Amino acid sequence: MTAGLGIGTTIFVCILLATSAIIFSYTTNILVINPIEKMVSKVKRISENPILASQEEENEALTLEKLQEEQFKRSKSKKGICKLVNSFKNKKYKCV
Repeated sequence: MTAGLGIGTTIFVCILLATSAIIFSYTTNILVINPIEKMVSKVKRISENPILASQEEENEALTLEKLQEEQFKRSKSKKGICKLVNSFKNKKYKCV
């Protein structure tokens, strides 16, 4: 009886540790590794051709802004009255 309980506890702890390690690894990749890889690729792109890199960044920002405006227009028609709130460079949308 106690041997079975000990084996069950050991298996449970092993499964718990394995699950925790997988979740920790996934979270670490999302929050730490991916942003660092993006920064390194941007630094490499800037070091190769600074002017082209700045133009690409500006184009990406404009594209992102257009997508956000389209989503805002869609949500406005669905959710009622929405207000555009400007905060420095970023545009934030709040629906009332």
